Amino acid sequence: MTDVTDFSFRGQRDYLHSSTIFDYLIKSDPRPEKIDFTFHKISDRQCTIMSQTNLGTDDVLVSSYKSEEATCFLYESNTAIQSRYPCNEAAIVEQLQFTGVTASFDMPPIPQASYIESVVGAYKKLLHNSELKFGRKLFFAKLLLRFVPSCGHCGVSHRRKIGGDFFEAELMHDKNEIGKLYFGAK
Repeated sequence: MTDVTDFSFRGQRDYLHSSTIFDYLIKSDPRPEKIDFTFHKISDRQCTIMSQTNLGTDDVLVSSYKSEEATCFLYESNTAIQSRYPCNEAAIVEQLQFTGVTASFDMPPIPQASYIESVVGAYKKLLHNSELKFGRKLFFAKLLLRFVPSCGHCGVSHRRKIGGDFFEAELMHDKNEIGKLYFGAK
């Protein structure tokens, strides 16, 4: 399997957003459960999707995805991303309820919001504006997820700081833990 993407930038960003990749991948996954999604490199390029690693080449790994029935690796191509689509993050964040180091929302918090853009927006807001008072630029690093909720009550709770520049959140769905979300900082 080798496919070339047709990604767009999200909002005014000038880099490929992790939630864009994740939403693209789960649409073609026959069983998006037991997900391990890692973002390896910030890119402004389209990607080549491969079913196995391309180790030993000069290709640059952007992201890797594994689930119950799918495994794929996204490598940076030479084609620049040329288009944009609106970003829902600000509208999503307006709908979240914050209590200490926890954000909660009913899924979807706004129409057409995806789960990944909702939890990414929630955790960024928690780290930047809660009692954590973290001011540096954050980037998505990894998501471990049992399943992708399409409805129900969801939560994101800051769990711990791992070293100086890495953070872990616990993801909840209807009061049950369903995964972990990791961010780095630079």
